Amino acid sequence: MRTTAGRARGRLPWAAAATFLLSGCAGGLAGWNRVPPPLPAAFETRQQVQVWQGSRNTIWHGVQIRADTISGIPYHRPLESDSSRRHLPLATVDSVRLGSLRRVGALVAASPWLIAAALLVYFRLAWGGI
Repeated sequence: MRTTAGRARGRLPWAAAATFLLSGCAGGLAGWNRVPPPLPAAFETRQQVQVWQGSRNTIWHGVQIRADTISGIPYHRPLESDSSRRHLPLATVDSVRLGSLRRVGALVAASPWLIAAALLVYFRLAWGGI
């Protein structure tokens, strides 16, 4: 006769694999990554860049960095709109992050599926099957 501990032990590799896959899915869709100093002189033209000042951030593209200034065009404006270019002293910038609003949107869109998968894992472990 199989014990309860034996049944739980038999399910652990499956649970570990499911947890690993779920965390990999969520991690692969992470949106923003901090750029360590020193900052490059420019980023790819269409690269979305978060510029942080305190608890505020703005999202730009077409970002350029000069000796003491960072400039970019607000993301919702076209790149050709150079009159929309904003400038900030580098000394006032806390951090710069690269990312994609589309990837964050993909994570939001995938969330119901990730939650459903997590619930399936839970019920499989709790009741031994669905």
